[in-house]
Amino acid sequence: KNLFYLIVGPLLKQIEAIFDLLIPLFMKAIIDLSFSSSRDVITRSLGEFIKLFPLIAEDNLPLSYCFTGGMIILFMGIFGFITTMITQYLASLTACNVGTELRNSLYKKLMMLSKIERERLNVNHLLTVLNSDSYQVQRGVMFFIRLAIRAPLIVVGSLVISFILDWQIGLIFLGITPLIIIIIMCIMSKTSKMYLKIQGKVDDLSLKTTETVIGSKEIRAFNKKEKEDTVFENKAIEYQNSYLKVNRLNALINPLTFAIVSVATVLVVILGSFAMEQGIMFNGSVLMPSTLLTEVAYLELIFQTVVVITNLVDIFTKASVSSKRCNEVLK
Repeated sequence: KNLFYLIVGPLLKQIEAIFDLLIPLFMKAIIDLSFSSSRDVITRSLGEFIKLFPLIAEDNLPLSYCFTGGMIILFMGIFGFITTMITQYLASLTACNVGTELRNSLYKKLMMLSKIERERLNVNHLLTVLNSDSYQVQRGVMFFIRLAIRAPLIVVGSLVISFILDWQIGLIFLGITPLIIIIIMCIMSKTSKMYLKIQGKVDDLSLKTTETVIGSKEIRAFNKKEKEDTVFENKAIEYQNSYLKVNRLNALINPLTFAIVSVATVLVVILGSFAMEQGIMFNGSVLMPSTLLTEVAYLELIFQTVVVITNLVDIFTKASVSSKRCNEVLK
């Protein structure tokens, strides 16, 4: 059942992603058809599709194209929203099922461990794995269904379409993609190691809390409350500093990718404007304003997707580290 949801959920997300990729092309076709400014393959193909609907009035073609094309775009948006809601439900349901099964498996394993094995793994480590790590795995499953397939499809699709529209401008897209991937992979490789240490600090906090609760009478008897408070506070601050450090590192992804996409947008606009002004030929014809607008729209779509990928890097890194800790107990 969970496997079925893991397959169906991403498939529905792919439908939404395809609609997101088609909307800028329909906008380009509507502009070109309304002004009779271009007859490239994309405009002709989408134009023929738009003309299949009986809303096209011969007496006012530009307005008819805008209205009919706008209705098609609205329909894609509504249908995409419906598929998104279904996917969100399937993702939440599957994640809860996986989290429940994982916690049940971990609990059964804990009951089977010998005293020596429990002492070797540390009781507080086991509690953290049972609660915190299992939740991170559950969260990773949910976001995998919701976004893991959609994000790469949007980036690759935008790259391919940019080449179809104009291969010269497509080279700019091709140039920024590996830069973004390198940034994400470098940061991800560092944060995964840091998260492993952070989960270890959670174990230390749990251990300290357990010792304090068990030995509360002795602590009061020997008047060591302030000392224990200081020790716990130091451990909490150490955990806080480690978490802030890894979050600052993850926070670099967004501004760095934004800078890359912004530079690419400027290059696309300058190159396109210069080509239109000078009448330079692109793919056998002069670059049209609608094509330039469409290229910029795909750059914006890439940036929005990169913002999503930024969050996914954080979530999947935590889930990967937590899954290793869960497997350690299960093995």
